[in-house]
Amino acid sequence: MNGGRKKWEMEKREYTKQDPSPAAEGNSSSRQSRYVSQPPDEGVRAYLPDVKRAMEKAETVLVDVRSPKEFTGEITAPPEYPMEHAQRGGHIPRAVNVPWAQAIKEADGTFKSVQELRSLYQEKGITPDMEVIAYCRIGERSSSIYHDGNLNHVLEDKTKRGLEVRERNNDEKYNVEADKGMIHDVDGIGHKIGIRWYFPKSKYQLEDVIKIAEEMEAKYKAIQEMTCPDDDY
Repeated sequence: MNGGRKKWEMEKREYTKQDPSPAAEGNSSSRQSRYVSQPPDEGVRAYLPDVKRAMEKAETVLVDVRSPKEFTGEITAPPEYPMEHAQRGGHIPRAVNVPWAQAIKEADGTFKSVQELRSLYQEKGITPDMEVIAYCRIGERSSSIYHDGNLNHVLEDKTKRGLEVRERNNDEKYNVEADKGMIHDVDGIGHKIGIRWYFPKSKYQLEDVIKIAEEMEAKYKAIQEMTCPDDDY
């Protein structure tokens, strides 16, 4: 929810301790749900090797969204959770401190406007052409920054995951910005290929990007069935 518990309470919405019963006996309007979760999207996570590589690239920025005192190492836990300490004080070298609270409105807890967020990050030297890795202590605060700072639906080709990004420019097929890498054929000739594409949320609905992703998935499955039918995809 945009605004979280603060906005919910300001609007005087209700709380309940009652367990939901979607298929309660005698409730003809209720239906049993059959939700099946999808596998985690590892493409949006950065592990230790990713961070190590990022520290060597000028086009990648690490955003530490913790409080300034946590960033400097003066304290090792946020004031509201004094018992939840980090193992070590301080921050990752080269990281930029943009506290998560600066991205939301104090009045109601909702995210600031796109222009306000753009100005906030650009003042810290963070521009749209950069690859951003946001972190905090356990991932809660940084996850909010990932979503509010991301103005695009990002589609990643999982078969190219781990391929070094050589450049970012316009992709002719989708007419959006794309990260591109290089692969070489059997003759040693290099070919630029797309790794991930950035579809502006102002122009593309999530459903549009999902459709493209499904087409990409179907293409690779067809190739696999022709070349390696016994391998798991």
